[in-house]
Amino acid sequence: MKFLRLLIVAFPFFVQAQTRPIMNQYMLHQSYFNPGYFDTESKFAVSTIYRRQWMRQNKFPEIGVLYGHYNFDPTHSVGAVISNDLMNGVNHFEAAANYVYNIPLSNSYNIGLGIRAGISEQNLLSQNLLYFDPVEPTLSEDSYTFIYASAGIGASLSSKTLDIHLSAPYLFGNRFLNKSAIYSPEYMPIYFSSGYKFRFSDWFILYPNMFVSAVKGSRIHGKFNVSMLSSQLIWFGLGASTDASIHAVVGIFSMGGLRVTYSYENSFFTQHYNTGESHEISLSYAKVMRYNAFNRRKSKVRNLRPRNWKK
Repeated sequence: MKFLRLLIVAFPFFVQAQTRPIMNQYMLHQSYFNPGYFDTESKFAVSTIYRRQWMRQNKFPEIGVLYGHYNFDPTHSVGAVISNDLMNGVNHFEAAANYVYNIPLSNSYNIGLGIRAGISEQNLLSQNLLYFDPVEPTLSEDSYTFIYASAGIGASLSSKTLDIHLSAPYLFGNRFLNKSAIYSPEYMPIYFSSGYKFRFSDWFILYPNMFVSAVKGSRIHGKFNVSMLSSQLIWFGLGASTDASIHAVVGIFSMGGLRVTYSYENSFFTQHYNTGESHEISLSYAKVMRYNAFNRRKSKVRNLRPRNWKK
């Protein structure tokens, strides 16, 4: 009989023993991680991202996500998320809707409060699965395939320069393959992230940022990144995680709202250096909500003509 082995050990290994994946491009996909994020820069947006982790390992984690939002006005926004996470024989699918209520404050600050609700499925693709860490709280010895209601909450504070996020996007289903504890929030992950944009000019922005995730019984995991946007076109970033892995992010941002971004992660300096590289690629499109004043001035000049003017 063949056995699939999910190796989760005591030292930092799979996101330091946390089973929910954290992207290196988190700063560009806050709507996915935080149900309470209100994007004031766009009318609507749609994004997709794919992550393949630890390329030297066979059947190790990969995740694909498709999500988007539509802002009815500066106060109300709705969205949707579809994700599929495959981790060595354990498949986790989620489809959910999102609502965000935005509270505009003075000095261009906004507070977003949101909720996410949908359905999830946990599926054991093989009935023969072994793992070797009895103290890891997010896994269970029971093996099931079942569907359940999912939910998440979040809040954000954002402006043109500062953003702060606090969320719990997975309230339920965090003890994988344990149907009896599916609605227990005991092991839900809590996410905190923040960043500040130093706008040296309209053509160069420096954006240091961080992301921290915590789960009861597991080690706190953090990612730290310094990103920059040059000429409103080229995105570049370098970062590191608390497990000593390092990553780089590059992207192209078009003026029409299209974004293509790729990230590379290497675990050479970690205790799990033999797991290999990880890759992420994302594609996004957003309809920008800001009004171009130059177009308005151009239109006014075009319509000016004397009263007695005849064609």
